[in-house]
Amino acid sequence: MIGRETINRIHCPINLFFYHAVEINLLTYELDQAFTAAQKSLYLKHLVKNTEILLTCSNYNKLNPNCRSCRRISTVCYNAIRLVDNFESLTAHL
Repeated sequence: MIGRETINRIHCPINLFFYHAVEINLLTYELDQAFTAAQKSLYLKHLVKNTEILLTCSNYNKLNPNCRSCRRISTVCYNAIRLVDNFESLTAHL
């Protein structure tokens, strides 16, 4: 999850970060509540989509500290989601 203070501190020039950070938090909550592998898979897929949107932002400006912070946070989220997805895949076969 992305903390509320972090969300409010990043001033995205196109307001993309705020929308997707809130969506990532909601999906993370739903993933935590999910019981079935099918439900978890669906939430993981949406989490990946939201983080990829942030990571591939066409307005990314490496000179803008807000863009760099968004990219850094999105990368951490993406890696964590992939880790959970890999873990879910491994444990599904046990």
